[in-house]
Amino acid sequence: MANTTLYTVKRIRDGRQIDIRLHDDGEIQLRWARRPEDATRMTRPAAQCVAAVMTVDDTNDDVIIERRTEDGGQRGGDGMSVTKASGNMYPWVTHCHTHLRGTCPHACPYCYASKGRAGRFYQGELRLKLDELQSGYGNRENRPGVWFIEHMFDLFADPIPTLWIIQILNHCRQVQANTYVFQSRNGQRARGFLDLMPDNRIIGTTVETDLPQAGFCGCAPDWTERLYEIGTLAALGEQTYITIEPIMRFSKRFAKRILDARPRFVNIGADSKRSGLPEPTGGEVDELVCELRRAGMDVRLKPNLSRIIGREVQA
Repeated sequence: MANTTLYTVKRIRDGRQIDIRLHDDGEIQLRWARRPEDATRMTRPAAQCVAAVMTVDDTNDDVIIERRTEDGGQRGGDGMSVTKASGNMYPWVTHCHTHLRGTCPHACPYCYASKGRAGRFYQGELRLKLDELQSGYGNRENRPGVWFIEHMFDLFADPIPTLWIIQILNHCRQVQANTYVFQSRNGQRARGFLDLMPDNRIIGTTVETDLPQAGFCGCAPDWTERLYEIGTLAALGEQTYITIEPIMRFSKRFAKRILDARPRFVNIGADSKRSGLPEPTGGEVDELVCELRRAGMDVRLKPNLSRIIGREVQA
């Protein structure tokens, strides 16, 4: 008789959950806890288990997956973390995955990773979850996706061991059909791993402002270094982007500084956690967007910017 592992998948939006029994022989049993009449049994390779769960009922919601013993006791506590992109994630990203746990070394005070229901996974000592290296990077439709890697972390932060980075990049290279997104405030270190990255990649950085913001930007490299490094990557022929999120008060030279770095596109978004950041006015944001677009820049606004500019923003 095959051994089984019980997983519980909780949907963050409404707390709805699904029970999954993964059998050693590759057979998976799925059942929504609140809809027992919809019990389903299917056979798939074990590596596709998480992808199958993500598409049950065609939902696009962020989920937390907890591995449990057969009697319901939690085992491990921070299980698989593949999610279909949704909510406040970039609309051009299809999936997200993080291999790392613990407190991000940059410690930005506004970071959402340490808050909310998933926050318990991103506190304490840095660690690599080896079972995440077994997650499948396919999807039910068998179409190439855009995968944001370490969306809850910075893969290239200085304290992340080189071996961990190599293991994670090797994992990505197993499915070359996808495009992989690496967003880091430490572009200099990221540049040293270009030869190990998958061929289809986009590299980005966060630049919230070009003004000194003591206490609001954590321990990350200064904005001047981030702009320089993303500009260097662009000059090397890399596809790059800059995300201005959460946007803070900026100088009149901000648009020119962004343009000088020559990113492929720019994302702009607001603080979603109401962290008390020094923010620009709606008019200042509109002026920044206009200046970037007049120069031919592809500017992508996130819906959470509506709070600042006072009107609805379409993703």
